[in-house]
Amino acid sequence: VITYWNPIANKLLGTIKPDKKFSDILCLDYSRDSSHLAVAGRRKSIRIYDEEKKVLITKLKTREQKMPGHSNRIFAVHFDESGKILVSGSWDMTVKVWDLNSGKIIQSIYGPEVNGDSLDVNRSADCIITGSHRSSEALQLWSLSTGKLIQNIEWDPTKPGESSLIFGTQFEKTGTNWILACGSGKNEARLFEKKSNNSYSFSCGVVDLPAACSSIDFSNKDNIIAVGGCDGICRLFERIQKAGDIGEKQIAQTINY
Repeated sequence: VITYWNPIANKLLGTIKPDKKFSDILCLDYSRDSSHLAVAGRRKSIRIYDEEKKVLITKLKTREQKMPGHSNRIFAVHFDESGKILVSGSWDMTVKVWDLNSGKIIQSIYGPEVNGDSLDVNRSADCIITGSHRSSEALQLWSLSTGKLIQNIEWDPTKPGESSLIFGTQFEKTGTNWILACGSGKNEARLFEKKSNNSYSFSCGVVDLPAACSSIDFSNKDNIIAVGGCDGICRLFERIQKAGDIGEKQIAQTINY
């Protein structure tokens, strides 16, 4: 069951009840204008709901030989800025790019081992970011249009080739200058900055939190970062400037709730 809440009033606003065949929901995402909701999980298909009417409008699942759908559970779905493109990531080590007008797959990427909300897309910049639950080549940047790998982003400059076991990754809300990722290697969340050559490198982060980091999110203005832990605690961090270092940012814990 999908439930809608007013968090301030702690009031249930409504529910969507998918049919019994569509159980074990593992991920969902709103389009930027909040008009549509994408939902997926163990059943290997994606469902798109009309947000206002709370009704199912389409199912995304294809058996075409050239561009087959997912063959295992789906852990991440994300709309692009226009709401016309949806990307999905699965345990089957593929990322699919869906054209929502036709309901067909227009691009397929093999390699990412998505095991959480570790997928994001920015159509304007023609890129997809993926985080894989593995110890090497885990954080990767891909071309949305060609499906080709652009960069294996180094997780820790002091330990080349090594990575956290990533559960979550995301572009900043206002562009692609920053990437946020979290995982269970050192129970950590890290920020990566885009350089002048359009490649990304590690900027700052927090490590050795009490539990593995399973989810992350930027605030709408990108100044606050939320990190969800496997200990049931959501921690909020503020991005602030270092004294004397204009433009550089670090993460400093402000709220532990």
